[in-house]
Amino acid sequence: MPLRNFLNEALIPYESDEVTRLVIDTHSPQAFAEISHLTVGDFRNWLLSTSTDGDALTRIAAGLTPEMVAAVSKLMRNQDLIAAARKRPVITRFRNTVGLPGRMSVRLPQSSDG
Repeated sequence: MPLRNFLNEALIPYESDEVTRLVIDTHSPQAFAEISHLTVGDFRNWLLSTSTDGDALTRIAAGLTPEMVAAVSKLMRNQDLIAAARKRPVITRFRNTVGLPGRMSVRLPQSSDG
């Protein structure tokens, strides 16, 4: 399925859904142009390509819709998802640092039960 179809065929009509309007109104055609010719399967291959780096992912981010991301993630194995995510690390800091390369970490929220 071409990625373009996700823009041309909204699952929920634009006129009746605020989330659909937000997704369509904030979509960047310029960011999407780089990958607009791809199918979902080709997008998976593009994400896993060694020539695709964090800068490329940053460039296209505003051109993706949640449906595109969900479709490609359904085609990917856990190892594929990890390999793609590794290209664009997200580091968060609060009381500790999570997301640094080479470290496995998890944040467990404290229960309000005590």
